[in-house]
Amino acid sequence: MNRTKIEWVKNPDGSQGYTWNVITGCLNNCSYCFARKLANGRLKRRYLANQCISTTNLPAGENAYLKALADPFYPRFWENRLLQAQDVPQDSGIFVCDMSDLFGNGVPEDWTRVVLAECSYRDDCRFYLLTKQPQNLIKFSPFPDNAYIGVSTTTQKQFDDAVKYLKQIEATIKFISFEPLLERINLGF
Repeated sequence: MNRTKIEWVKNPDGSQGYTWNVITGCLNNCSYCFARKLANGRLKRRYLANQCISTTNLPAGENAYLKALADPFYPRFWENRLLQAQDVPQDSGIFVCDMSDLFGNGVPEDWTRVVLAECSYRDDCRFYLLTKQPQNLIKFSPFPDNAYIGVSTTTQKQFDDAVKYLKQIEATIKFISFEPLLERINLGF
């Protein structure tokens, strides 16, 4: 777990918070994704060394598995990082999976549930959970009180979906992150 430079990830006292990447990789395939660029660049060897990949949504056949294994940004679970949340100071703000999408397609539901259980265990900390797949949130609702649930939107359609699906879940804090904006968005007020 590392201190982050992401400006909105804050500890409750206003100081910079942490990132916790117990899962990396994503199947969203966004052209602007900084995490994909890092995974295929300076983090490539480290990611490829972890062979705990998701087999969710893999087409049948050995070639598909080998192809996924050779993709450094294919979803991976980092079991050795799971307990890192226990090491941060009390009252920390933690952005979960800034190098992945915890609720993304291709991330096994059991991986997400293990991470949420750890968030619930550390009820003295604030966990920021951000997704581009808001339709998957309902499976995990209600969320722990210390989980701030957000949806990343870049277009009007994504914004409309974010509002629709955030209304369907139970969470103490819900938010929308506009990044990067790819078109004008009408907020409806």
